[in-house]
Parts: sequence; C-alpha cells; structure tokens
Amino acid sequence: MTEKIEYEQVTIRVPRLVMEFLRKTEDNAAEWIEYTVVDIARAQLEGMTPEEWIQQFNLGPVFKTVLADNRFTK
Repeated sequence: MTEKIEYEQVTIRVPRLVMEFLRKTEDNAAEWIEYTVVDIARAQLEGMTPEEWIQQFNLGPVFKTVLADNRFTK
C-alpha cells in the first residue's frame, strides 16, 4: 500500500539555460527536479552519524535524564 504524500509548492530560481537543457534531456523537467531534491535529502540523511541525529533532535538531555547516559550532553 502506498502512503499518501503531502506536497508543498515552492518557487525556485533556475537559470534559463539549465531549464532549457533539462527540457531537452529529461522527459519531465519538473519531475526530475523533484526527484533530485528528494534524492539529495535522502543522501544527506544517510550520511548523518547517530551523534548528529541525537544532536539534531536534542535527545541528549532525554538520554541523560531517563538513562543516566551523559555521553551525548554538552
């Protein structure tokens, strides 16, 4: 079963020559841009360490309080 994905419309600036290139080389330039943005976001997330995730979501204080684990607090 496919989950319903909510989308948000954004306006981006793309140099005209790049858009002309994409229109000539891709079946659908807008879909290519969407796919590329999501793919880059996935790659960035995959590259994060557990410590970066803990810092990003401020989990250090939770681990300290609940688990008495001070490794992730400053």
